[in-house]
Amino acid sequence: MIFQNYVEVKFISLIMKKSSLLTLLIVINLSVCFSQTGIKRQIVVPMNNLNGVPYSVVEGFLSLDGFEIDKAGNFYFLNGNTKSSILVKVKENKFLYRKTYNGYIGSQLHIFNNNIYVLNYSKNNISVFATNGSLITRYNHITSENINSYRFVDSTLVIDTLDNSGDLNYALYSIKGQKIKNISNPYNLPDRVFRNEQATGSVLYLGKWNNKYLFWYIDPKRIGYEKFWLVNDDGEVLKTKFFESKQFGTGYEDFEEFKKLRNGSIFVFGHKGKQGIITELSPAEMFK
Repeated sequence: MIFQNYVEVKFISLIMKKSSLLTLLIVINLSVCFSQTGIKRQIVVPMNNLNGVPYSVVEGFLSLDGFEIDKAGNFYFLNGNTKSSILVKVKENKFLYRKTYNGYIGSQLHIFNNNIYVLNYSKNNISVFATNGSLITRYNHITSENINSYRFVDSTLVIDTLDNSGDLNYALYSIKGQKIKNISNPYNLPDRVFRNEQATGSVLYLGKWNNKYLFWYIDPKRIGYEKFWLVNDDGEVLKTKFFESKQFGTGYEDFEEFKKLRNGSIFVFGHKGKQGIITELSPAEMFK
């Protein structure tokens, strides 16, 4: 009986050692795979209208108005309604400030020359804030046309309007809301670049990295994956990288605002429940 117990103990011990070794190998393998994806880090921030990232619930889905990153790596989040707007500044997962403003100040955040620019399309004005959250100035009634959609591109503003036939027209504005010219596409890209797959609807131009054009898209040919690719000056695809969407959490309706190329990295903001997830990607690792 003693010998039988001894054999059972040795057998169990051997299984545990093998199990531990297998677990270690799995962890090591997962760690290697994770590092190969190009994901540098993920930061979790609480989404909370009292002391976290402000948000709204629209038709059962979480929604917010703005996301931006400054040169020091601080994160900014904006959300508002007709009564008030809230801007928060976050370093890693520490909240540096929380500012509340009367009324709706707009959506989509863009930092230029250390100032934060926000467009309120319902009033056609641009508000400019210092990175400490104080209002510097406001450019009122920048256009008499009805804005259909818009985006900040390379420290300019592109405004889309509908003509009588229902087609979109694109106009380039300065960061201060002064019209510069009409343009041919929503990102003011050269025609030789904005063609083929790059000109597909819902494709997002993130910006230039390493003198190449960087794009994003949810590829219908690979359900559950998001596609990033580099294009040269002739519109030729150089390299492509896929990520599983679930790595980023659930996205937001305004997908364009929550994927940004800043400081040599791609930042994606999503959420799992009411935990916001900031994912930093390394193009250098993705496209080496």
